Amino acid sequence: EFYRAVQDWSSRTERSLQDKDRVIGISSIGHCSEYVRRMLMDEEESQEPDKLAAFIGTWIGAGVEQAILAARPDAIIQSEVNVTLETDQGTFVITGHPDVILPGIVLDNKTVDDLTSVTSYAVFESNLQKKFQRHLYALGAHEAGMLGDLPLEEVLVGNLWVDRSAKDHEFHVRLEPFSPEVIEHAKEWLSTVVYADKHNIEAPKEPQRTFFENW
Repeated sequence: EFYRAVQDWSSRTERSLQDKDRVIGISSIGHCSEYVRRMLMDEEESQEPDKLAAFIGTWIGAGVEQAILAARPDAIIQSEVNVTLETDQGTFVITGHPDVILPGIVLDNKTVDDLTSVTSYAVFESNLQKKFQRHLYALGAHEAGMLGDLPLEEVLVGNLWVDRSAKDHEFHVRLEPFSPEVIEHAKEWLSTVVYADKHNIEAPKEPQRTFFENW
């Protein structure tokens, strides 16, 4: 009964309701293109995914963010930002909520079972969704004036990872300079999804998801 309560609560979070309303947010950019296309088409998932990992990550993240805010009163936590992406398929305004904004730095928090799985640069660089997410957050935060007068090219973006098993008694943070090239790549990704949606053709499956039948 209590496990079901966690599942039900997780289904009513802002992120879950956004997914159910078929709204593309910043965190959607870079996920499996075909999954996002089917979401736009209002296709139902063949089975409701278990939300325990997301639930745990949400509450760990909220606690970490409050601890950061207590230590750094100049931090901005869970602000809303909007980014306008102009593509050859139209202009789209997408919304997101950066976890932590510090002077010159935009961080997105993540939880994992083992920090050694994320400490390599290759892992940091290869995850397209996370890369798009942190750079789009920075663009939105800069356009909203949350980074002061600092030029956008001097902003650092990154991820903070927490080991939810608590076996690693440290956090892992990796930063990189904001890149306009990443934003252009995100526009191309979105354009591909919208084109496939308009023409009712299958979009690329990267990485493959199992939410829909016959995948």
